[in-house]
Amino acid sequence: MVKTIRIKNKNFELRDSNRSLLKFEEMTNKSVMDIDANYTDILNLFYCVLYGANKNKFKYEFEDFLDILDEDDTLIDKFTNYLDEKNLNTKTPIEKKKMESVSQ
Repeated sequence: MVKTIRIKNKNFELRDSNRSLLKFEEMTNKSVMDIDANYTDILNLFYCVLYGANKNKFKYEFEDFLDILDEDDTLIDKFTNYLDEKNLNTKTPIEKKKMESVSQ
């Protein structure tokens, strides 16, 4: 099943792609393998995933994308849920420690 997210009355696909990984590296000068669970990396990754999976219809510059996120505060939660479903680690170090202590 393809995951989508609705932004400005348009549906966009959420899907990892080589294009999204390259865009992330281009924007941040670091590998996705080195991603941190900080707000900057999550927002950059969100933008790159949308850009990579929707090359022909996602026409927003990063600054415009930030404005969109300010207008709809549910979008970041939807993206982090997508990451959690993909088993990507978006937990902060404090959240990780809490989870480790609960599982012990």
